[in-house]
Amino acid sequence: MDFRIFFTLAIFCFTVACTNQKDSQGELVTAYTGARLIDGTGHNPIDGAALLISNGSIIAAGPRTAIAIPKNASIIDLTGKTIIPGIINAHGHIGGTKGLTSSYSAQNVIRDLELNAAYGITTVYSLGGDEPASVAIRNEQDSINLDRSRFYVAGEVITGNTPEAARSQVDKNAALGVDFIKIKVDDNLGTTEKMSPLIYEAAIDQARKHNLDVVVHTFSLPIRMKALLGWGQVYRTPLRRSGSR
Repeated sequence: MDFRIFFTLAIFCFTVACTNQKDSQGELVTAYTGARLIDGTGHNPIDGAALLISNGSIIAAGPRTAIAIPKNASIIDLTGKTIIPGIINAHGHIGGTKGLTSSYSAQNVIRDLELNAAYGITTVYSLGGDEPASVAIRNEQDSINLDRSRFYVAGEVITGNTPEAARSQVDKNAALGVDFIKIKVDDNLGTTEKMSPLIYEAAIDQARKHNLDVVVHTFSLPIRMKALLGWGQVYRTPLRRSGSR
């Protein structure tokens, strides 16, 4: 099976071609028919499904018999294949390696995002090591013809050894235009000094001043930090308070 087709068709938003026909309202429509559809709602898979895409958005999905396909739509037969929702990589690092070598570059960022897309990953949270090129590439991703995963960046991981240094790092990331802040509260199995509450309190406070969410790299979570964050759970993924953006 062609896994690029299997998965990237699940992404939906990558699949609008310039050669598509238009419906009566002039919108481009592509109809994917015959596939098994897993819609992500928990309902049973739909065999022989139809999925319509117009202008980068899904406009209809369900049993083929229940979907009205516009007369001039471009029809792609996916019989024998499966369509799934796009996968979210909630903890990735984009662009920082080439093979087994640490080597950040814009080319590496693009390559990593294309590779994620090939595996059906539509969105990546890049949790640290993101340089200005990553922000520039992220800023270009609002396109229905995007041929790679979308991603969101943390910038430099906050590892300051004083409250002032941590605040300065947060300010630097905010000025870069990151989507969230990542702090590291870990002693690397006893090989380094763990960030003290005084420092991570300062980092979190500074992130809130910039209206930025916080991601925590930690092996065990101090109760004081949990209370400070005000969130119910902490993993190595973005953390959000109720009502936050």
